[in-house]
Amino acid sequence: SDHPNAPRQAFFLGWQDNVDAVIRDAVGYIRLVEHDGLSFTVTECLAAGRHVLWNYPFPGCQFVGGPDDLLLNLRRMSTAHAAGSLEINNSGRAIMQSELSPENVYDRIGDLLQAK
Repeated sequence: SDHPNAPRQAFFLGWQDNVDAVIRDAVGYIRLVEHDGLSFTVTECLAAGRHVLWNYPFPGCQFVGGPDDLLLNLRRMSTAHAAGSLEINNSGRAIMQSELSPENVYDRIGDLLQAK
């Protein structure tokens, strides 16, 4: 880890050219931003069944309200992972499959166009 207070399994990667490989090799994703819309990286991580810690409330993600909350969640995930009991994020994956499936997106766009 690059930060003295973070669990040793947490890495700060910065810019990545191959995000798919990073997501495939990761257990979780942390997104702490000041202003945000719907992040493609968050949706990609959820679709891959990864755990997402985000300071914005979103279905399938664990909301992080501040530094103490972040460390608590990282320690919880780290402990479960070390014990072999951290399962993939099935609820996040299911939300992405249902809410953001191409069919649902097309239907919503069609509904918006018909409403005008």
